[in-house]
Amino acid sequence: MKYSKKYSNKWLTSFAICTMTFFTAFMLVIRPSVGQESEEMEFTNLQLLPEDIGEERLIGIMNSWEEALDVGCDHCHEAYGRDDPRNDFASDSKLPKLITRVMMQNLFQFNQALTPEALEKPADEIERAQCSTCHQGNTIPPVFEAPAE
Repeated sequence: MKYSKKYSNKWLTSFAICTMTFFTAFMLVIRPSVGQESEEMEFTNLQLLPEDIGEERLIGIMNSWEEALDVGCDHCHEAYGRDDPRNDFASDSKLPKLITRVMMQNLFQFNQALTPEALEKPADEIERAQCSTCHQGNTIPPVFEAPAE
């Protein structure tokens, strides 16, 4: 699929940057705070992440999303505080968690489409999208306004 230069230089570049940010944030592993000791947790309801992901990597991904969107655990999860017995991270009761799944799927598909052939660029010059590409530290991404021509 070829794009006109105008299309690829403006819209596609903006969308690529947004998607790259999401992907990078997803792939980053930010370690939990030093000194936190806990036994390995069992995770349930992981629909897009591997079931054997491990606590450190999963918490790292969640921490990167918190930072990229400027939210806490309770934004997507039934979370009431560290070690609170009411915490239910597997619950799908909150809409932002469901939206995140859709965004992850879109991001994966978008980044897979960023091929050298589609962009007419060498592979090492293609940047992948991630959460913060679009969100820029906001829960809802700021509106992009194209420069006047």
